[in-house]
Amino acid sequence: MKKLQTLVAQLVVLILALLSVPSSLAVTLAPLPGPVQKIYDRTDKAVLEGRPGASWLWGPRVQDSQEDYKESPNGKRQVYYFEKGRLEITNPAKDPNDKYYVTSGLLLREMITGQEQTGDNQTIYHGPANVPLAGDFNPGVKDSPTYASLLNLVSFDGSWKSNDLTGKPVTLVLGLGGAVRTQSELAQGVTIAQYVSQTGHNVAKPFIDFMNKTGTVYQNGQYVANQPVFDPLYVFGLPISEPYWSHVTVAGKEQYVLVQAFERRLLTYTPANQEPYKVELGNLGLAYVQWRYQSAPVATDNTDPGYAPPAETDGFKLYNKINSAMQTLTSVKRVINSGGQVVSTRLYQAPDRELLQDAVVYRGQPAIREVIYIGKRIYQRYNPTGKPAGSWFFMDSETSFSWPQNYSFFSNVSINDWSQNWEAGAPVQAGADVVQPLNSSTTDIDGSKYNRTRLVSTKNNVLVNYSINRTLPDNSQLSQNEAFGEYNAPLNIQPPAGAQAVSAVGQDWQAAVSPLIGTDLDLQHLRESIQPQRVLVKFKNSLSTQSFSSLKADFDTQYTALSVAKGWENTGSNLPVLYYVNDANMVETLASLRSNPLVEYAEPDYRRQNFVTQFNDPRYADQYYLKAVRAPRAWDASTGSKNITVAVIDSGADTENPDLKGNIAEGFNSYDDSNLITDMGGHGSWTTGIIGAIGNNGVYGSGVAWNSRLMVIRASGDDPETFSDSSIIKALHYATDHGARVINMSLGSSQDDPALRDAVAYATGKGVVVVVASGNNGSNVPQYPASYPKVVSVGATGWLGQPTNFSGFGGTVTLTAPGVSICNTVRLGLFTCADGTSASAPIVSGAAALILAVNPQLNADQVRAILIASVKPVPGKQPGQRDDKYGYGALDIATAVRMAATNQIPGLPA
Repeated sequence: MKKLQTLVAQLVVLILALLSVPSSLAVTLAPLPGPVQKIYDRTDKAVLEGRPGASWLWGPRVQDSQEDYKESPNGKRQVYYFEKGRLEITNPAKDPNDKYYVTSGLLLREMITGQEQTGDNQTIYHGPANVPLAGDFNPGVKDSPTYASLLNLVSFDGSWKSNDLTGKPVTLVLGLGGAVRTQSELAQGVTIAQYVSQTGHNVAKPFIDFMNKTGTVYQNGQYVANQPVFDPLYVFGLPISEPYWSHVTVAGKEQYVLVQAFERRLLTYTPANQEPYKVELGNLGLAYVQWRYQSAPVATDNTDPGYAPPAETDGFKLYNKINSAMQTLTSVKRVINSGGQVVSTRLYQAPDRELLQDAVVYRGQPAIREVIYIGKRIYQRYNPTGKPAGSWFFMDSETSFSWPQNYSFFSNVSINDWSQNWEAGAPVQAGADVVQPLNSSTTDIDGSKYNRTRLVSTKNNVLVNYSINRTLPDNSQLSQNEAFGEYNAPLNIQPPAGAQAVSAVGQDWQAAVSPLIGTDLDLQHLRESIQPQRVLVKFKNSLSTQSFSSLKADFDTQYTALSVAKGWENTGSNLPVLYYVNDANMVETLASLRSNPLVEYAEPDYRRQNFVTQFNDPRYADQYYLKAVRAPRAWDASTGSKNITVAVIDSGADTENPDLKGNIAEGFNSYDDSNLITDMGGHGSWTTGIIGAIGNNGVYGSGVAWNSRLMVIRASGDDPETFSDSSIIKALHYATDHGARVINMSLGSSQDDPALRDAVAYATGKGVVVVVASGNNGSNVPQYPASYPKVVSVGATGWLGQPTNFSGFGGTVTLTAPGVSICNTVRLGLFTCADGTSASAPIVSGAAALILAVNPQLNADQVRAILIASVKPVPGKQPGQRDDKYGYGALDIATAVRMAATNQIPGLPA
């Protein structure tokens, strides 16, 4: 026994010497504390005593350390490193018999993300570890992966998930830098045995068998046979990656080893080993010591600087704790007070019901609007003050209302999507309860400043109150207060008797739909309302331009209620005609127009929303997203060209903003046929700045293509957040006809309008690169114009490079770009941050402008092909393979510009 212990000690010294660990670490180590020794002995004592078949769980002891940890006494905790892991005592005052008195840490998370944990919510960024995942620490093959190679292939919180591949062979090969390829012959019978839904990863059968094996363990002073060797969740945690084969050297011999990362451990499977040593724990403790104590290099790139994602602060934790608590409720009452008056009362009942009563003005009179949501059906009626209540009518949505699981107000947020600055305050007494405040201060893109406060009960973490104070740009104040209560009270929300379908409401159809606009229920078809009494009519192509005037005269005679809108009198037969429907039944008029043999189509003039979601303040002014897409390296080749015009169809722009003024070369208002492009909402100024805000001028930040020529087209009317199809159609034709090479549209809806489809086809047919946001609906419901042929549809990623929870997805998404905390110019000469695919699209439009700047001879298809071929591939997939959330992958501007500059012009994917 003594001889074996001596050999182990010599082995440790040898390992330390080989790894060049500072000699100060190779000291005599004190005996382990009892609770740590107990955990160690349970499995590893058998190895020290030479029992057959025993294998290391912790391995030889390497180093003891006193390390900084905010929550520990005096800010220090005791840590014990072993070859294959670490054990630590964070709080010695706890009960030593508690299962979690000794913990093992999330070493893999730290090494992969580069974030050294120095407190529950405190980290120091080192950069991901360039230490080999398996095999020799000085690998003899150049593509041997490191911990840094897993950075884009792991998910810690299930924010993105792999498909369930149970029973499928393991054929993926991981290379240096995260490269993934398929090599079917490597499977050697190894298959996926289990899919873990919490983190969305598959686990290889050898690892499942290993974690669940039974054997002899040492406990209570004796060896006990036929016991579970491991507590899998405590020892390994959940899987955070897929299993990958890796090309490594072991003692200088090349071979393929299967590796898989879990929250707390790395497992390896070496087919060439003898049983029971095929599956082993990776040398995580040694690798971590190398990384943390800087005796091995970290993953750094001086040309492409990295950025640190936000940390899980107390505010972040409390925000999600509230939402988690609210999602456990079966019912709740929410009373909204504005200006000292109750304006809305809402009752929510699980799983799919809501009753709301809003104070509104209906036909010029005060009224109460009642709406009942039950699954996919929406009921509504009006109760005018002093008059009999109106009749109930209903309409059906495409998606079912779900409460509280899918209700956005109570949704948890991952670090990938975090863009708010909620800060937890000190608890205060509030009557019989003690509440803790959660405060947020933000600046909106329209220049408004918001102060928000959530009050949460410390008894059960449910929301008690939510208040909003808004300071408008003119310094006037608006406030709103929301009280929550009557949790889990018995409710009985039922469908009202005698309700009629909305199509039967007749003349009141438009009046019935319009008041639904602006409710907090995220139903796209309600928010994308129809412009009041406006219709787009496209006449058949067989009609000549010469006959158009007589045709119009016939229509004036036949449809006495129709009148041509201003600016649409002489559109000719290549464009639809926008008509006002005056004092007529919209439903009947549409039916009549569609049945007319001269009409190709007749569609309502749909509204489309901009795709901006949450907002934030300027603390993110470092513009991390430029680094994420490698724009700084691309700028070595080009910062844009004044010979390339990028058109932005949006809400206008702040022409006096110092970061935009020099690049806006042309403006047009497609809503009222004027040159007025003043931005009343801030959205257009934001998207325009993301594309082409002037760089290197000492003002605010930079656009992606900051030396480009910008054409600003305002397509919004009085409401800067919505855009009528008629305005978008005219804008597309104007931009195309006036020389735009790239058109950006950060807008859309779920309505497929043939008139809009034709206008997009006109632009793409003329060789324009049309870039469109995929939408913020967080679903695969198709959005238009993003789903039209030949457009570049862009989804949003967050801080960790993973798709955001709001990003629209589906088979038409082309690629992704950052969409969380995107900071740039807004109206009133300001600079602030916001979220949305509205930001992702202009980042890609800027990339298209840079591609054309270095190679203006490229056509639109070639630009699209370069954007696709140059992406960072979808995690876990080979280049060229797409995914409904990532598209073909994440935007990489530097590679795209390099391809254009060296005439590497790929073909479009089939």
